[in-house]
Amino acid sequence: MFNIIRIGFIKQFLIILTCLSFQTAVAQSFVITPDTIMVNGKVVTADNDDPEAVTIAEAIAIRDGKIIAVGSNAEIRNMAVQGTEVIDVNSRTVIPGLIDTHTHLYETSLGFPWAADVDPQLLNILLVAKSEDEAVSLAEAAIKARAREVGPGKWIKVRMNPSNIAHAVFGSRITRRVLDEWAPNNKVMIRTRASVVTSSNGINEFEEYFGREIPDVYWVNGAEGKELGWSRQYVDFPRSAAIDLIMENQMERYSEVYKSVLQVNAQNGITTHGTHAQSKNGYTVALMLDRKGEMPIRWAWSLGWAHIFTDTPEAFYENYHDEAGYGSDFLWNVGMNPVSMDGGAIAMCTTINARQDVKERERCTADATEVGILRIRALKAAIKNGLNIAGHHIAGDKALDYYQDAIEQSGLSLEKIRSLNLQSDHCHQVRPDQVERAARLGQTFSCDASEEVATVIARDYGEEYLGRYAPYATMLKNGIKPMISEFGSQQSVRNSPFEYGYIFLTRRSLDGKLAMGVPEEAIPDRMTMLLMMTRWASPSIYRGDVLGSIEPGKYADITVLDNDVIDAPLEELPYIKPIMTMVQGKIVFEDPQLRGNTLRFNTETAIWEKDIAQEFQNSSLWRW
Repeated sequence: MFNIIRIGFIKQFLIILTCLSFQTAVAQSFVITPDTIMVNGKVVTADNDDPEAVTIAEAIAIRDGKIIAVGSNAEIRNMAVQGTEVIDVNSRTVIPGLIDTHTHLYETSLGFPWAADVDPQLLNILLVAKSEDEAVSLAEAAIKARAREVGPGKWIKVRMNPSNIAHAVFGSRITRRVLDEWAPNNKVMIRTRASVVTSSNGINEFEEYFGREIPDVYWVNGAEGKELGWSRQYVDFPRSAAIDLIMENQMERYSEVYKSVLQVNAQNGITTHGTHAQSKNGYTVALMLDRKGEMPIRWAWSLGWAHIFTDTPEAFYENYHDEAGYGSDFLWNVGMNPVSMDGGAIAMCTTINARQDVKERERCTADATEVGILRIRALKAAIKNGLNIAGHHIAGDKALDYYQDAIEQSGLSLEKIRSLNLQSDHCHQVRPDQVERAARLGQTFSCDASEEVATVIARDYGEEYLGRYAPYATMLKNGIKPMISEFGSQQSVRNSPFEYGYIFLTRRSLDGKLAMGVPEEAIPDRMTMLLMMTRWASPSIYRGDVLGSIEPGKYADITVLDNDVIDAPLEELPYIKPIMTMVQGKIVFEDPQLRGNTLRFNTETAIWEKDIAQEFQNSSLWRW
């Protein structure tokens, strides 16, 4: 009996040992090996919310577009196998792909010089007047000349600066009927910040396209304003004219321009951007690229076109479904977007007791005669329906009051409100009590640096209010993780993505001449600045689990810089540029100074360039 038991025991032991050996062999055969490694870098991982606890590594291992390991050169090189591609960054600084949370690339792409080659109607004529008389004479001459140049039936678009002079003549000396006289056979729009005048032909085309009369609330003083062609909606009209009306039958050409501007932002080190889609075609053009796998960078979009040129926005948002977080790797929804609670710069809505002419320029949601009331109604309907409210335009403190009041009066529990990833953009005037309220609501801020805004604050409201402009120190003190936005190539080609970071670190303009806030509200250090442009930006776009840092399990969205963003002399910061950008493990941009390769869109010639050194021509990493 003993011998039988002994033999049985040995058999069982041998079976167990065999199984263990088999499992070990299987495990070894399934060891994850990288298809790409990046070595010899200063890898600033942004892997911790505490700036002092961020890991600095040397190398990264990547497989199938995701990071699988971060460590020393030796550790990562030991993971390589035959076929693993090696990118030697030669002691360069490596950071996570930058996330610009508020930049209207679907719109502003049509304003770059090479876009005018697609359609001359996209060209904006810029006029700068020194007096009201000069403003009228310049506008007349420019519009008549442009009408002769483009021919009948075409759009003529004019932008006039400065805004205070334009405001003085819009609706009085420049009206719908005046534009009709200057260019009777064209569609004409002249705009400045917070004001726009459109000709009769232009208004007719808007109403024909949208299938309804533009509501009186869109015009200054209702029907009287429509007779003048005068509106304070200086964004809705020009944006829709370019994207919906002019580009409607040119979507393929629009997609080419849009793709080129996305690429230019990839060349700024940006791998993800976020903004509303206020135009249906603006979303459609991204969808076209995404379906073909041609989006250079990612877009976290929010729905903003459903309440344009309608006076019943609730009808849509009360029945719309929650799709926040859903989409593809390169195009996904982050909620609804009321687009704007006020205007920018001279049109921001404030509680400040300023001169009458200053207050008259503010675009506030004062009563039912203002478009802003429709935006508030849309916002409330969306909140009531449980939709996420994505980041959108809130410049002044009174507009922020409107927004925070609507959130708190929604009837939702604080727990539900805090789950909504609330974000407001611009931060041109934010009071300390609003920062505290935002912290309680789980709201964050995405702020931009504008010399125009800083000038308006100091000149029209008083220098004492510069302390409310992007008050980052107060936000951080209250536990908020704010962001920097609009640091990419939106209106023009950006020299460096760190220009705004430098401004917010120093609270001075790039030339040092203008106060851009107050020193007490400066970003405390460059690591915090980098977190604001990467890690802290990812939760608001519903991708905190896969974007914003260099960690195992996250997408290999990586930017290589030509200088040390953390330790280079501060004065060099606004000149630091990317020399390689990788999105999901694929190289979308490379400058020849890194390895001798060129992969870019040349903004001077408007030509895509690919010149790959012989040793890298068979690489599978090239996106284009």
